[in-house]
Amino acid sequence: MESNWRFVFVNFSIIAPLILFGYFQEIVTQSNILLINEEKEVLIRWESMITYTFFCFVTITTTCFIINIFAGNKSRLLIPSISSDHVAASFLMTSALILTNLSLEYVPYAAKILIKSCRPIPVFLATLFVSKERHAILKIFSVILLLIGILVYMRDESGAFNNSALFGNTMLFISICLDGLAAVFFERIRKNFEEKDDKRNFLVNTLELVTSVNLIAIFFCIPALFINNDVIKAVNFISLQPEITIPILTSTFTYALGQIAIGASYLQFGTLSTSMAQTLRIMITLLGTVYLFHDPFSHLQMIGTSFMLLGILCNFAQSFRTKNIVESSHQNGVWGKCLGKKSGLEDLESLPLVDSDYSSDTGTSTLY
Repeated sequence: MESNWRFVFVNFSIIAPLILFGYFQEIVTQSNILLINEEKEVLIRWESMITYTFFCFVTITTTCFIINIFAGNKSRLLIPSISSDHVAASFLMTSALILTNLSLEYVPYAAKILIKSCRPIPVFLATLFVSKERHAILKIFSVILLLIGILVYMRDESGAFNNSALFGNTMLFISICLDGLAAVFFERIRKNFEEKDDKRNFLVNTLELVTSVNLIAIFFCIPALFINNDVIKAVNFISLQPEITIPILTSTFTYALGQIAIGASYLQFGTLSTSMAQTLRIMITLLGTVYLFHDPFSHLQMIGTSFMLLGILCNFAQSFRTKNIVESSHQNGVWGKCLGKKSGLEDLESLPLVDSDYSSDTGTSTLY
């Protein structure tokens, strides 16, 4: 039961900050300045999304250091552990985030979050075929329901697909593919934590992972700042409209909190369950815009949303079910040893299609 509550808490910690992040990020991307030059009006928009991505990485790393100091582990994070898996995951994550943020210059925010809601699909395929992870049948069914829901949602009442900017959609498609590849390396990092039999606090493990990946991402992002003078445009825009610093700082800070929760979810529950939680956040954001801003919501979109919700619920149901089986089998294993019987954990290993998302919660896990 305690582990189930931990699952709920971690998912809430992902969803709540990232909803706020989406709101404040929209304020940043929609900011503009009207300049009058030689009797000619020029509208300047915020277009420095690479610099904005750099701000995100710096804020995440700084937030991790601050939390670590207050947690009394100041000496631990001074030298984060960095491996080839950290570097690969960081490079893929950085590329995906830059492409995602750049796409906002070509597609509206609603289109961006809708396409990003497909993230569990490449994550599922990458962990299945590249990492050779085995997923429960209900997990596979949940991904299929999610795919059906997204396809239905993206169709309007006439049956034609919405024609968003091709370039922006292409960047988003590449970004979710990179997310799927990054999931492979995050799974390797999670398994390394398990194999180390590490007795440290779970918060320290999470902060170490998030700090390592984002610290590397800062160095990957620095050369990109000078592409098309992105950082210079950002400085000029902020100097002309200094009040934009408030939504920038607020959005990057809420994003940092969400990323720390995502790191905790990666280590505790795996990448597929984490991507499902992010998709749930996207759905809440979409429904929130419909309610708050009275955006149109067709019958097909309602049906698509229902399929997506059903897929997410199936994923969470399987996660809770697997968790209870593991805990029950662990208890039975202890009594089995006392009675000279076969351990419950040994019985569990013979079950088909064990949910890989909870493989870290077996008796050998020390991530708590």
